[in-house]
Amino acid sequence: MSYKCYRSAGNTSSATVLSILHRLAREYREGLPGRSKVIGAAFGADITVEMIVLTKPSCELVH
Repeated sequence: MSYKCYRSAGNTSSATVLSILHRLAREYREGLPGRSKVIGAAFGADITVEMIVLTKPSCELVH
């Protein structure tokens, strides 16, 4: 997914995370088969690393 964003918009630095989340939300709205988990990683200056795992809740948890 991040490579598709990079190819279409170029290097957008930290805004890439929002671009990817936007694409994932659009796929979900369009009914495309989605991912149950997404791993995000960001690398900054020196040895700065941030990571997050996002998990899509099941329908049972939402209701």
